[in-house]
Amino acid sequence: MHISRDGGKSWQNITPPKNQLPEWSMMSIIHPSNHKNGTAYLAANNYMFGDKAPYLFKTNDFGKTWTKIVTGIPADEYCRVIRADPKKEGLLFAGTERGIYVSFDDGAVWRKLNNNLPITSVRDLQIQKRDNDLVIATHGRSFWIMDDITPLYDIMDAKTKESAHLFKPKAAYRVQGGQGRERLDAGTNAPNGVIVRYFLKKKAEKELKLVFLTMANDTIITYSSTKDKKGKPITISKDFYEDSKIVRPGTIPNNPELNTFVWDMRYADATAVEGTNVMWAGDGVGAKAIPGTYKVVLMEDKTVLGEQTFEILKDPRKKETDADYKEAFDFIQKVNKSVSEAHKGINQIRKMRTQINGYVDGIKDTTMASKFKKEAKPINTELDEIEAQLMQPKAKAPQDVLAFPIMLNDKIAGLASEVAESDTKPTKVSYTIYDDLKAKLDVQLAKLKTIIDTKVPAFNKMVSDEKIPAIILDK
Repeated sequence: MHISRDGGKSWQNITPPKNQLPEWSMMSIIHPSNHKNGTAYLAANNYMFGDKAPYLFKTNDFGKTWTKIVTGIPADEYCRVIRADPKKEGLLFAGTERGIYVSFDDGAVWRKLNNNLPITSVRDLQIQKRDNDLVIATHGRSFWIMDDITPLYDIMDAKTKESAHLFKPKAAYRVQGGQGRERLDAGTNAPNGVIVRYFLKKKAEKELKLVFLTMANDTIITYSSTKDKKGKPITISKDFYEDSKIVRPGTIPNNPELNTFVWDMRYADATAVEGTNVMWAGDGVGAKAIPGTYKVVLMEDKTVLGEQTFEILKDPRKKETDADYKEAFDFIQKVNKSVSEAHKGINQIRKMRTQINGYVDGIKDTTMASKFKKEAKPINTELDEIEAQLMQPKAKAPQDVLAFPIMLNDKIAGLASEVAESDTKPTKVSYTIYDDLKAKLDVQLAKLKTIIDTKVPAFNKMVSDEKIPAIILDK
């Protein structure tokens, strides 16, 4: 190996000595440092002569002297490439015949970094500076990418020696679509969302939470390790074996290691119907956060373990303005509020119907039972009629709506889903349709309020006057 420091006019031999690097070895990669003049890294190999030892070197004086840096790499795992991180001095990556290694101390010690990378020959490495991605070229196993290696910076700075550490999330692009299913004949896209990573030295004893907020500290949504997105405690099934390593959708992992959670950038969903509710046109999913700066807070119960800010960026291929994003967001949230109103109404109807029928069915005296049935029948009839306008009660499976038309809740939710299909602002027709559906919804909710304000109190008074026992047992 030779070096020229005068533009190629003269060259000097700087080959490492034979007692460090055997003669006729192949100089595979020479990588100059981005941080110090005179510093460079060399990957060489001698496997074609039956020598499978790794040969990695570092110089700090333009090759006058070399230091061998292979501690931690097996003696029979020869190397083809070494690269230095362009932003973090002392962070090195090496590609061997069986995978990837990382050094946090400028080559003094190496650690395996394969993760889910199959055992394969790594021929080259590059670091994409804009997104801080480690791109891996293998022999026969395609290209692989380790997305966002900045958590390695925090590991190098010993921040993970704390009991818990929240890494700063990488800026995420607000794009349509999802990650897509994995295929054997195609690559896998990076997750579509904000990738949040956090380290726990040991499993949190209390509820672990990730809280996403605006910069004004308004809570967007909270995810928990013990509750689902609706805030209901997670129960362990007694009917089948549940793999404890698989994290349920809508919850966050709580493992004594590096944990990863992908936020889909969405606000909380509309209130759900308790019980059967088939939706065809829409689903009441929350609106996506608009481009801007946000916060994420890692908490154990009420104790803050870490806080970071992050950016959600516009899709650079789109021409929509900030005002367009904001208008679409406000519209979807307004529509979802109406979906919640409809579903809360349905939940109230079902709760009232269950309680009314429970009282009536529990009366053993035939005369009194007849009196209560007569009082309950018109209430139930009105409740059924209102519910049938708010939703389609005959639909028990998705295909049922081909025979029974969708009703108000599904029509309103479908309007939000339609607008959310793109990042453009809602059309005038969207507002017109919403106003029409909202007016019809208000009519049904007003009818429900009348029942709650007048007929329910009358029924309750009847129960009280007749002194119906709370518990009725067969004799």
